[in-house]
Amino acid sequence: MHRLRPVLAALLVLAAVLVVGAPRSVRADLSEGSCAYPLHADPDLLNIAYPDQSAQYWLGEVALPPGTTATISGSFPRARYFSFNAYEGSMPVDALADYQIRPSTGVNPFVTGARRATAGTARAGTYSIKVVGGARPPAGTARAANTLYGGQGQNGEPQAATVILYRVYLGVPNTQGGVALPTIGYSNPASATTSIPACQQLQPATGGALNDEVQSESAPYNSSATTVTRPVWGVSQSSATARSVGPVSVYSSSPFFPNIDNVYLSLEVTRNTGDVVAVRLFPPTVPDDSAPVMRASQLRYWSLCTNDFPTTRYVACLPDKAAKRGPGGYVTIVISDPAHKPHHLRATDNWLPAGPYPDIFLLYRNMLPANSFTHAVQDVPTGSPPAKTMGAYYPQPYVCTTARYEKDRCGMP
Repeated sequence: MHRLRPVLAALLVLAAVLVVGAPRSVRADLSEGSCAYPLHADPDLLNIAYPDQSAQYWLGEVALPPGTTATISGSFPRARYFSFNAYEGSMPVDALADYQIRPSTGVNPFVTGARRATAGTARAGTYSIKVVGGARPPAGTARAANTLYGGQGQNGEPQAATVILYRVYLGVPNTQGGVALPTIGYSNPASATTSIPACQQLQPATGGALNDEVQSESAPYNSSATTVTRPVWGVSQSSATARSVGPVSVYSSSPFFPNIDNVYLSLEVTRNTGDVVAVRLFPPTVPDDSAPVMRASQLRYWSLCTNDFPTTRYVACLPDKAAKRGPGGYVTIVISDPAHKPHHLRATDNWLPAGPYPDIFLLYRNMLPANSFTHAVQDVPTGSPPAKTMGAYYPQPYVCTTARYEKDRCGMP
């Protein structure tokens, strides 16, 4: 059943070595041959840290010695979303989302009402971001425009350098959104400005051989459950969380390079409770990628992914734009391995492979909710059941055997 596990474990170890080792190649190294993003965490080739199948990640490091200014310069991509997150190790300390970036030239196409025609082309608007030492300003207070704060860790410790992760979701016509990767430059009163070029990028395959094999394999047993189970999702925060350690508060967060703009519902279902997980949700609105103008929406992006919990890899993801809708606009997602896939699924059902594991682990991702939308995962108070806050937008889970799903769809409405 788990003959893939040694391969996956080896991939995870390799990725961890790359993540830990990569910053050393660029730390204050402006010599010929160094580059801005030594690690491209493409989910097909380096599938770690619970990535989304529709996202691309480029990771580098910015040194922050006294008197030195670091600048990230780039062009606005044609994409659903892009951002820069600054990290202490693998934990976020600050972030700038696309709509928060003021253009140096042209238009920021991610601002509501902006025209998007030039995004991702040679005429795309440009931007310049300063990366500075010091702490991120407290929530609700003013911060300098186009500034990313990476000089202080979550618990107040100074940082001489910060890891930068550049994300692009649903880029077209390529994974970079039609523009070059941003450059990183340094200037110092005692020396000339130096620019670190982006590393040479190889266009990834659209589905690695390893992931294809994971998706095609099945658990070699059937559940003996006789009833439908209704599990409850948990909430997984991306930002730092305060925890009491004796008389002081210590901040901690996920060790998997989370994105501050995302919050997740997570669900783990063991196979003895059922062969099939069915999720029924009413989807929030998202931007129309083909629209000439950026319109307001309830969320910027949502997706549901099946993951392997121990290795943090995704098995498969359903992005919002690919979700088929049924009666009343509801989305039904059926999760199982191929051997337990129900027959005669409806044309409006969305099927996701679960992988050959003894459990099915799901992540429901919500990105950048509008202030007027109060039913996102981000709005769920700590310790509160998410269904209470999310209302009709809560993804209702049902767990049953394949035979039961074929009989009455696990009792879904």
